[in-house]
Amino acid sequence: GIEYREVASELGVRYLVAARVDRAADSIRISTRIVDGKTSQQVWAETYVRPYSISGVFSLQRDIARSIAGALGAQVAAEEQQVGGEATSDLQAYELYVLGQYHHARWTRESWDAALDYFRQAIARDSTFALAYAASAQTHVALTAYGYLSPNEGWPRVEEFAGRALRLNPQLAEAHAPLGMAMAFYHYDWQGAEALFRRGITLNPSSAVAHGNYGLYLWAVGRPAEAIQAHQRARDSDPRSLVHNGNLGS
Repeated sequence: GIEYREVASELGVRYLVAARVDRAADSIRISTRIVDGKTSQQVWAETYVRPYSISGVFSLQRDIARSIAGALGAQVAAEEQQVGGEATSDLQAYELYVLGQYHHARWTRESWDAALDYFRQAIARDSTFALAYAASAQTHVALTAYGYLSPNEGWPRVEEFAGRALRLNPQLAEAHAPLGMAMAFYHYDWQGAEALFRRGITLNPSSAVAHGNYGLYLWAVGRPAEAIQAHQRARDSDPRSLVHNGNLGS
């Protein structure tokens, strides 16, 4: 079974959320519970059933977030209450986007290529899917930063995808973050880059990619204490991320 105390200690949290997902042809059922990481005791549980549709999936995300926050006496931030507001009406496009994010997070050349393929398929199904364009931009940041694409090839692609995402949704933090990287490391416009990073963080303070990219920028401009803080915030938002833990030497 799961060693809740060990997982909670590793993540530096008191409570854990455990869930089981069952999907039928036309519905999705999620059984969710909160476990106290110190005692391994269940402190709350609830089951949700929704139609398996894009609206049903986003409804589940919102309802579960609000219920868990309420159970813990917390408040859900405005951006978390609007899950899916910048997403898509095409369920298959969203599934392809999620698969792309899964492969992006594996952090290898092969997984980044796979991620881009999934994002391309998502965009082919919904050409207005801003998050898929933003995710493509961020994957091109990784490919360029690690030398798999030349700067003259990679950074213009970052700008192309991030720019398309921002035209579709100017409030998308996940698009400001990769565009800031191109501004800094391709155009060397350090002031313009910082403005983009800060704007992204303002739009979504819990965006791991916004904090993570800003941290890399802060290292580059010689502000290590602030860089560490940014990477810590990125890891807090995505505790199991290989890259955010790696940026802190974990």
